Amino acid sequence: MENKKKQHILLAVPYYSQRLDVKDPFWRSRSCGIAALAMAMEFEQRNHYVFWRVSRPKRPSDPNDRIVRAGAWFARSARAQVETLSESRRGERGKPKDREGFVAGTLQQLIHEGNSIGARDPKYGWIHDGLVGLAKRHGFGKSFRKEWDLRKIKNPSPRQTEQSATNALRHIVVLLQNNLPVLASVKTKEGGHLVLLVGFQNAARRGKTSEGFYYHDPDARSRRGGAFRFISKTQFLKRWKGRIIVVKK
Repeated sequence: MENKKKQHILLAVPYYSQRLDVKDPFWRSRSCGIAALAMAMEFEQRNHYVFWRVSRPKRPSDPNDRIVRAGAWFARSARAQVETLSESRRGERGKPKDREGFVAGTLQQLIHEGNSIGARDPKYGWIHDGLVGLAKRHGFGKSFRKEWDLRKIKNPSPRQTEQSATNALRHIVVLLQNNLPVLASVKTKEGGHLVLLVGFQNAARRGKTSEGFYYHDPDARSRRGGAFRFISKTQFLKRWKGRIIVVKK
């Protein structure tokens, strides 16, 4: 994840949960792609806002662990803001009120629209080209998908494999630096899943690598539990399928 700017960024992307914000119970386990797409579309539609953007200290003597602690603090604060917003907008019986953006009924409409244009395969789930097409139908005409062949990355020791992984991650970091959250396809025990990368950090703490990404996981039963989670670079490469989607006007 080396980058000339070596910045640490956390984008203020809204969080939606497929478990909380999708009305139809049937789709709550089948709408990760729609929820992730909705978060990215809303962030791109509104004025971009960055919670946290800081350059790494230039002097080798500066303690990098200070940056790691700062990043963790900002992530915790962001999760708290998500939870506070959710609680303040709850109606009777603790049910969330409809919020501005792609929530509640609108998420359901996106699911219906996506199915109508063939954006979802009944066997394999949401298709990347289909989600890109859905975003373009809503005015995000420069949206795109990209894919890397990561089959060789199962063994990260060869130099060529390591370089391929580095190039792929560098591409994602550049997108985040340009205020573009990234939908990433990952492996789970149940099969495929889509999460939204919303930030990254490049830092070392006490000689241990702590590089990685902040992400929104739509498959969470609490907003604080799903928003602004952190995954190390090593763990991300183990789970990532090498495919991304970017929503852009």
